[in-house]
Amino acid sequence: MDDVLLLKEIARGNAQAFEHFYERFKAPVFQWALSHTLYKEDAEELTQDVFLEVLDRAGSFRGESKVSTWLYRITLNRAADLYRAQRAKKRVGWLNARRISGRPLPEIPIFENPEWGLEQQELAQALQLAISQLPRGQREAFTMAYLDKIPQQEIADILGIKLKALESTLQRAKKSLRLYLSPSRKESKTPAKEFNTNFDQMKTDNLWNP
Repeated sequence: MDDVLLLKEIARGNAQAFEHFYERFKAPVFQWALSHTLYKEDAEELTQDVFLEVLDRAGSFRGESKVSTWLYRITLNRAADLYRAQRAKKRVGWLNARRISGRPLPEIPIFENPEWGLEQQELAQALQLAISQLPRGQREAFTMAYLDKIPQQEIADILGIKLKALESTLQRAKKSLRLYLSPSRKESKTPAKEFNTNFDQMKTDNLWNP
């Protein structure tokens, strides 16, 4: 049964259809959630919230976008709710959350590659920290484009912006990352020259693929 028919059946109260839908999308929803929250516990909670919303809103799907786009938009909205709640508790961003809670850093597969050497691993970690410092709009767009590998037109649809606006946001995000990783940043131990030298190699390693 295709995704649209599953949603129609869910709207009719078909529990088996919901189970099929959940099994089909639980992995990507969790990975999307993890990309935005960076904590396994938060991602698990967010994933549950997303599928509860699917139960409530299945009948509202009008077929104006792909089901995956609709589902990602729900995930993004829930992630935004979580971000606002965390901000209210002074858990602003990944770095502050780590400082306040002392929770261990999550393992995010996109930043891990067994074939990378120590230098590339350190570079990936520096990039991960840099992404966490981006303004929310840039971070969301960058995460969807380069970590979740969502096509840019679909990202624009999710965010409700024009494709040109998205392209501009992504360019600003990449510029900000380069600045963050420059040697003028005291908190960065990764020289800009090293970052730029490895930039193309990182693309081929599927860490970053503009």
